[in-house]
Amino acid sequence: MSSYLASKSAFKVLPMSMTCYIKIILTVFFYFLQTATIYAKDVEIGGRLQGVSELNPDNETQDLFLRRTRVNILYRPAPNQKVSFDLRNDNANKQDDGDGKFAIGDAYWQLKKLNYKIRIFRSKVDVSYSATSSSKHLLEPNRLSSIDFASNFIVHNRRATNIQINSNFQKLFYQVVVSDGIQSGDLEDVQGNSAQEITSQNFSYGGKIRYFLVGSEEKNSIQDTFYGQGNTLSLGIGYFANDRIKYSFDDQEYLTSRNLTNIELSYAYKSFRFLSEFFQFNNDLIDIENKVFKNSQAHYIQAEYVIGKLAPYIGYEVFYKSDFKNENRSLTQLVGINYYLENEKMHWGANFKRIETGTAIDNNNEIFSTYLMTDF
Repeated sequence: MSSYLASKSAFKVLPMSMTCYIKIILTVFFYFLQTATIYAKDVEIGGRLQGVSELNPDNETQDLFLRRTRVNILYRPAPNQKVSFDLRNDNANKQDDGDGKFAIGDAYWQLKKLNYKIRIFRSKVDVSYSATSSSKHLLEPNRLSSIDFASNFIVHNRRATNIQINSNFQKLFYQVVVSDGIQSGDLEDVQGNSAQEITSQNFSYGGKIRYFLVGSEEKNSIQDTFYGQGNTLSLGIGYFANDRIKYSFDDQEYLTSRNLTNIELSYAYKSFRFLSEFFQFNNDLIDIENKVFKNSQAHYIQAEYVIGKLAPYIGYEVFYKSDFKNENRSLTQLVGINYYLENEKMHWGANFKRIETGTAIDNNNEIFSTYLMTDF
């Protein structure tokens, strides 16, 4: 009798225990679901794919590669804060690069107080207007050579770990930054020889000011193209330097310094877009074996006119490595056309680029490219 009652009692307790267990599970589940829903409102996830096809008759090469493959994450933990992070695998399958590897691009925390935006960790240093423009707003996937050179002259990939303050006063924008410096591959001479190692260096530092004669920093973001919808006129000047760079070559250590001056003009009115920049590279490495350092200069212009969804564009760049002689000059001419299906969300285009170099550089090329640029 007692065993019968015990079994009956256990039978009654079991459903009650299971019911409580299910209630606990459901309570926890809906709590996390509610929490995730709240945080999901503050999280944005996106990506970028830019594919390029290149034909180079001079080298008898054909290449199809992903210029940019990226995953972007943006999180807003508070109304005046944001965390931006992206993983990227750029130039996958380009020439002999293979599949490539994912690396960290932007990775910064921003705090906004009044008119000040304080960013720490990895965020773009404004060494160039076009280099600061998001790649989704470029006329074509590849920037001109002087822009890429400026992006690594003082700060590696213009986003080495840094601390920066961005602010504006009426129509004047400015940035002040202290940053990590360059890498050994950034100390490369005309013939492609580079330092073995950067054994030590000071912090890089500098700043940029940009004055808007038409528009403002808040209304006009930094973009190579405005898709025929812009109305802005601005002038900017920046100065960035590293006062002490110790490097090794042939098992010997040497000491150098360098600085960069950048001047920009940006104009857009309805369908017409014009952008020009000047670069002064002081103490540029010309010949690493003979320790030859000289000043280099470069300037470029690019213009676009949007007609409906079609947008023909041109570019012209002159880059003097050291002396202003034709043997040290690199001249790039670019003509192309874009079709803006959904502006930065999707557009494709084609261009022809001719690169003529002097005997000291000897890197002539004619390249025909087609591309598809997407952002989501």
